[in-house]
Amino acid sequence: MFKGQTGETRGNRLLTAMEADSRARIEPHLEPVVLELGEVVCDAGGLLKHAYFPQGAVLSLLTVLENGSAVETAHIGREGAFGLFAAMYSRVSFNRCLVQFEGGIVRCPIELLQSEFNHSDHVRDLFVS
Repeated sequence: MFKGQTGETRGNRLLTAMEADSRARIEPHLEPVVLELGEVVCDAGGLLKHAYFPQGAVLSLLTVLENGSAVETAHIGREGAFGLFAAMYSRVSFNRCLVQFEGGIVRCPIELLQSEFNHSDHVRDLFVS
């Protein structure tokens, strides 16, 4: 376990990289979720209520084309999260997100992350870089 890691932040490097104050405000609101292989977390154009932080799972982002086909554009593992753009700017997902590899994952309400983004330069730097 990394220094300063506690409870639900364990396993996700983005959560672990947050300053202790931000992590302390976020951690009580992290909810473990069970997602199965191939399950759609959110479809393109969908409204996000949570950001998802993989702790062992891998999420795939797909860009949906006009003809309905999709192209995989990114993977998200324990180094990142899905839904951070929604936390920063818009609650609408631009990509379809699905489970590529089953494993641990926690989610956090978007409103809480928006507050941290707006009030913490450190969190803003983490989310944007």
